[in-house]
Amino acid sequence: MNFGNFFRRKKTLRKTLLIGPSTILLTSFLIIFVIFNFSIHTFIKMNVSKRLDLEMKLCEEIFNSNEGAVLEIKEDDDISVVVPVEYVILDENYKVVSAIDTQLAPYQIKTMEIVGNNISKNPGVLKKKHMVIDIDGRRFVGRSKVFKGKLDDIFIVRSLPGESSKPYTLVIFAEVTMMHRYILLIRNILIGLMSLQGLVAIFLFYRMAGRIDKGFRSVKEYLESVGLKKPIHVETSQSFVEFSQVMDTARNMNKLIERSEMAQIEFFQNTSHALRTPLMSIQGYAEGLKTGVVKDKDYALDVITNETEKISELIDKMNMISQMSTEKLDFQVYNLSNIVEEWAEDSEGLAISKGIKLKIMAGPEAHVELDKDKMGIAITNIITNGIRYAKTYVEIRWEIVGDKIRIHISNDGEQIPIETQPLIFKRFYKGDGGNTGIGLAVSKSVVEVHSGSIKVKSNPEITEFIVDLPQFCHS
Repeated sequence: MNFGNFFRRKKTLRKTLLIGPSTILLTSFLIIFVIFNFSIHTFIKMNVSKRLDLEMKLCEEIFNSNEGAVLEIKEDDDISVVVPVEYVILDENYKVVSAIDTQLAPYQIKTMEIVGNNISKNPGVLKKKHMVIDIDGRRFVGRSKVFKGKLDDIFIVRSLPGESSKPYTLVIFAEVTMMHRYILLIRNILIGLMSLQGLVAIFLFYRMAGRIDKGFRSVKEYLESVGLKKPIHVETSQSFVEFSQVMDTARNMNKLIERSEMAQIEFFQNTSHALRTPLMSIQGYAEGLKTGVVKDKDYALDVITNETEKISELIDKMNMISQMSTEKLDFQVYNLSNIVEEWAEDSEGLAISKGIKLKIMAGPEAHVELDKDKMGIAITNIITNGIRYAKTYVEIRWEIVGDKIRIHISNDGEQIPIETQPLIFKRFYKGDGGNTGIGLAVSKSVVEVHSGSIKVKSNPEITEFIVDLPQFCHS
């Protein structure tokens, strides 16, 4: 088996969605369990140790004061858990020598005897800093200290002058068996609850991962059907809105692709039609010259030349439209009034030949950032279009509207029919007297690439093209 390929194998979404959260959940449970176990053991240990230390301190005070053997816990001692404490006294041979307090309960007396006898048999336990005594499943913890004196009733007191003194070992202990059992019970309950919650969570993760995996499979099948143009038999309503949004996006993209394909088909059809007319004219006159049918050779050559120029112009404009989406433009900042004069100069010859007055109306100081050559072609297309249809004049003016510069190019030609106005910017749409039918389409493409817009307004008195371009603001 190739283990390298095994570990490089791609993970499935379902496993990832199941294993990842499950691992985090189980790790969190483990951390909670460890912290809980450590905290509660520490809490109990600290409280028991504090109680034993307080009792030992009280015993020291009683021994030093010689005021009698009275052992009790003070009410103002700061202890979170009250722990029952007992004690036994051992002689120098570790034999239990303390008298039995008749006020104690029988089980307390029995416990004292059991612990005392155990220590007598195993005196080595007294040498441990933290004394732990296990007897028949019961656990005791304690403190020990040696006092040199004499027994007085049930405790050790200092010997008076002349009295004999002996070393006695005081052992103060507390039973923690029930505490440990309680901790074990809580721990088992916690493990059970965590296990149950973990199983429920893993089951929910599994179900959720299955639903997400199913959703992705549906999206995959849908995208494959769209891409291969196969009939779609996938349920498009999904449990998660994100999957529905992906399908909606794919559906919209498919519509855009279909429209683009239809536009390409239409483009080729229109191109073929636009090229066929001049080519047929060229072919007809060429054959007429060859066979001698056409007698006026100069006229025939002029027609062939004009039609050839139309084809060349058409191809140039088609190339420009196709380059708009791929060619990097040369953006620079220009003074609008200067560049408008250049646009007008490029069209002045045609205006003079047509007897049309070309007027530039002074406007506000403004600057634009654009590709001078491309925008020059776009605007001169609009100007020359106006010159072809104008009766007496074409006027150019501009104004600042918000953060835009609005250029108005108007003429006094005949009104463009309302039903025709939405079509004039489409490729190969050619009105009466039109040339290639692609000039205004080029203008629209160029303006939009410059983040601008173009529209037309026409009535019996005036036809006006309106171009909006972003205004360049100096920082």
